[in-house]
Amino acid sequence: MTQPHTPVTRADQLSFSGPPFREFTGKLVDIEFPIERQRPKSKLQFTEMKVLRTIAPYPHPAGELSFNRTGRNGEAPSDRSPWGRLILSSQAQGHPDILDLVGHTLHITSSEQKIDADPETGREAGSFLYWDIVAVDGHDARPKPVDASNPVSVPDPKTRGTSSPSNGIVTEDELLTLLDGKTLGEFVVAAVNLNLTLPAKLRARLLDSNDLIPGWIQTGKVTTDGNTYTRVKA
Repeated sequence: MTQPHTPVTRADQLSFSGPPFREFTGKLVDIEFPIERQRPKSKLQFTEMKVLRTIAPYPHPAGELSFNRTGRNGEAPSDRSPWGRLILSSQAQGHPDILDLVGHTLHITSSEQKIDADPETGREAGSFLYWDIVAVDGHDARPKPVDASNPVSVPDPKTRGTSSPSNGIVTEDELLTLLDGKTLGEFVVAAVNLNLTLPAKLRARLLDSNDLIPGWIQTGKVTTDGNTYTRVKA
């Protein structure tokens, strides 16, 4: 005799395709790399959790985030994959190797990425979660957005002096020179204090912590020891 099915009428009775919490702080105590169903995984384990946003009650002090750490065919994960996105957010906080974050208290938030249906491949519409590290031990090392309502004034070219060869327009080469020998925080302060204007595209890259410096590292223009950045001389 089959048991009667209890109707679901409350949010905390729902089944979720991920953890119910969507933003939290917690101490990262371990990262495991198991193989499950022939798929390499990354599992981040947290204690001392404080849930800041959730879609269902989560009163527990511990939790876990799980990621696929390879592409569908076993290739390295894309920077647009959830695991790649998390690694980039770790780098943006000044920790190029996410393993260095074990033992630290992280503030992590999620965003939902919608997936459109693709009849040709049989893929149904759905969604998945991106997770981003937005602070480590209470400190957010990412560049702070510039207040567009209070733009930086540009000095008159006649009074600026000879130290600004770009006549008020900061070039990528000048930003690379500015970064040389600095930590991420020192670079951000120096860049924000520039009395020069940035081209729109370069400004957008500077404000995107997942673009400018990681892009320089990937193209071999910059190296880092995990704290200080060094420009690679051409």
